[in-house]
Amino acid sequence: MKLTPFPWQGSKLMLAAIIATSAITSLQAQAPRRFRHNTEIENTLGNRISSTAQSLGLDEKDFREVVRHDHGMRCDETGALHYCCQGLIPAGVGRVRTTLGTVTTATTGSSIVPATNYPTSQTFLLHSRPTSTKKIYLDFDGHTTTGTSWNSTYTAGASFTTPAFNTDSTTGFSDAELLRIQMIWRRVVEDFAAFDLDVTTEDPGLEGLRRSTSTDQAYGVRVCIGGSSSDWFGSAAGGVAYIGSFNWNSDTPCFVFTTQLGGGNEKYTAEATSHEVGHTLGLTHDGQTNGTEYYSGHGNWAPIMGVGYYSEVVQWSKGEYSLANNKQDDLTVMQSYGAVPVADEHGNSITTASVLSGSSVSAEGLITSRTDLDVFRFTTGAGSVSFNAATATPSPNLDVTLALYDGAGTLVTSSNPTGLPGSLTTTLAAGTYYLAVDGTGTGDPTTAYNDYGSIGQYLLTGTVIPAGNQPPVVSIASSAPVTGTAPLTVNFSSNGTYDPDGTIASYDWDFGDGTPHATTANASHQYTTPGTFTASLVAFDNGGLSSSATLSITVTQTLQIYVANIAMSVNTNKKGSAATASVTVRNQNGALVPGARVTGSWSGLYAANVSGTTNTSGVAALSTARIRGSGTFIFTVTGITISGSTYTPSLNVETTDSITVP
Repeated sequence: MKLTPFPWQGSKLMLAAIIATSAITSLQAQAPRRFRHNTEIENTLGNRISSTAQSLGLDEKDFREVVRHDHGMRCDETGALHYCCQGLIPAGVGRVRTTLGTVTTATTGSSIVPATNYPTSQTFLLHSRPTSTKKIYLDFDGHTTTGTSWNSTYTAGASFTTPAFNTDSTTGFSDAELLRIQMIWRRVVEDFAAFDLDVTTEDPGLEGLRRSTSTDQAYGVRVCIGGSSSDWFGSAAGGVAYIGSFNWNSDTPCFVFTTQLGGGNEKYTAEATSHEVGHTLGLTHDGQTNGTEYYSGHGNWAPIMGVGYYSEVVQWSKGEYSLANNKQDDLTVMQSYGAVPVADEHGNSITTASVLSGSSVSAEGLITSRTDLDVFRFTTGAGSVSFNAATATPSPNLDVTLALYDGAGTLVTSSNPTGLPGSLTTTLAAGTYYLAVDGTGTGDPTTAYNDYGSIGQYLLTGTVIPAGNQPPVVSIASSAPVTGTAPLTVNFSSNGTYDPDGTIASYDWDFGDGTPHATTANASHQYTTPGTFTASLVAFDNGGLSSSATLSITVTQTLQIYVANIAMSVNTNKKGSAATASVTVRNQNGALVPGARVTGSWSGLYAANVSGTTNTSGVAALSTARIRGSGTFIFTVTGITISGSTYTPSLNVETTDSITVP
């Protein structure tokens, strides 16, 4: 947190800042250029160029094209790649769109991140996913960088300080600045919402940012937000980042220079932040083969790794627009550096749908990929129903489409209104229906955008017609095969059981074998005797109605097997004698058991462990090697195994036998 100095400190602090800046500028002027670009990068990487391309999800040919034509890409003396990214484009120099509509003032929507602002006192305590061990730390209150590749490459090893975020040229954070920081944070949260990443304004500490070992799962990147690129970098830039540094074993920040971003403009700063973090997660620039290094998009769309400053819809991309020079699959590449997708919180089919209860329904959700679909189940009386899927504020990535299906899964109607939020209103007959929330686009990605980057948060709300007291819908399932030998343990689940117009009040499990019932939502039961049993679940709702479902369980008898006989024989010739033990195996019913694996041990004249399998007559022959001399061959059965049966030595007619060679 930036502190306001006492009045007598002001001049000293300003003087110190001037001296520090002058010292770095002097070092930059005296030191030779330590970074390399274009073909110099190829020369520096040498035979590492193929593996470097592979780590970025590119083939070598495409990577060489990027290296040769992207003037923003650089490498240091070690071959570590980094980017010098542009700030705002001056008016009249290729600036495509300047009208941003109301995207910086919207105050509604959002699901995972609430739409309302937090108290300003919590501005430096914000977390999007507090439990995630991977951190994107937005550092707004100033930071001194020392001992990193930035220092060795750009300041001849000297430390340098990024000043605190400041938009009003006064010391300390005003409420307006704190609220702007919150809005910047919100925009970045939406860009990374599909990943198990915590976008935070609270310092996680050194060990929360650096990956100390290959097994360390608590790491991330610091984004220093503030100041000017001329403070230490020496070139005009909106931001700089080392490629793939997200999982480095050092606190190597990326930087967002607010002086080059409209003095800390909310949208410009947020777009630059997500762009630079994208670099730390292995992404390169999205440009065009016509020589455009940064693609500024078309219509109202632009890629995050291009120029997103002037577009309302800014999404991840995999180069599906016209003349794209970068085919990186952004969402896949970032996973390689630690951005793991979050688990899907809603099912994607009518059999796994989440339940919407009551007449005023609501649910939070997150579309994580173009294949993700969130399905909800609801019951309504006859009449008009309506749903709305509000997207995140102030800068959603998700363009929502809604589809309504009947109880059989047949499409009833769908809606994809203009704009990113989704809404649907229709008249239905009484019954159970399914509502699907999906990400969509506006058309051909060469002239519009498709559903690739249409991912993010939504808040689903709606109203349906009360259907009166409806009985519950009951589902019964088992986590293991429902057929086996006794004793058979079956774990029962009521997953999928719900009440369309209320809640489940109680459960009654009948296992079908005369044992006591269970009353928990899920139950485990052991069947000890053979037979076919019908297990049933009755669920009661809070209105007194009930429904049931059944599941058939088949339990077979566990066979006990034993040694019925050991017949010993010996074969002698001029080379010596060999003994054979012929072991007969039966079950408790007296039947011969073929296919059983018999293990045993020889002792006496010959010592060894042996095994064999019973033939169709239930006999396994186990022999010794040929031995010269006289003595006794002793054989002992040590085990018998076959699926579905249990070896019971207590039933053995005999376990050991012997034969003597004179």
